[in-house]
Amino acid sequence: MLNSWQRKILEKLWPGKISVILSCPYKEFYYLHRGTNSLSFRLPKDKLILNILKISGPLIAPSANWESYEPAKNIKSAKRYFGNKVFYLDRGDLIAKPSTLIDLRKKKIKILREGEEIRKIHRLLRTYI
Repeated sequence: MLNSWQRKILEKLWPGKISVILSCPYKEFYYLHRGTNSLSFRLPKDKLILNILKISGPLIAPSANWESYEPAKNIKSAKRYFGNKVFYLDRGDLIAKPSTLIDLRKKKIKILREGEEIRKIHRLLRTYI
C-alpha cells in the first residue's frame, strides 16, 4: 500500500525511467524480496512495453544485470547473465543509462543510482524539501 506522499511523488515521476524501492512486508512475497521486505518498481513510458503489460499484467524481472555488475549492453551480454531463464525483447543495443533508482520507503528520499531522468529527481527534491 502506498502512503499519500508516495503516491504524490510517483504521480510526478511516472511513467519514466525511474525505479523506486517500496516496502513489501508480505510473507507471501518472500520469494521475491528474499527477506529484504522491499521491492523495486518501475512504470515505463514505452508504448510497446505498456501494451505488453496490458496483456500480461505486471512483470517480475531482473534488471539487465546482476547487482553491482556492469549493465548488459545487448541481448548477447544479457544472455551471459541470465541464459534462457528470461524472455528477451530485442530492440537493438542498449545505449541509454540504466534507470535512476530511488528509495521511497521513508520520506527522506534516497538516490541509490543516478541514471536516466536524474534531473527529474533533482527538480522534485527541490520542490519536495
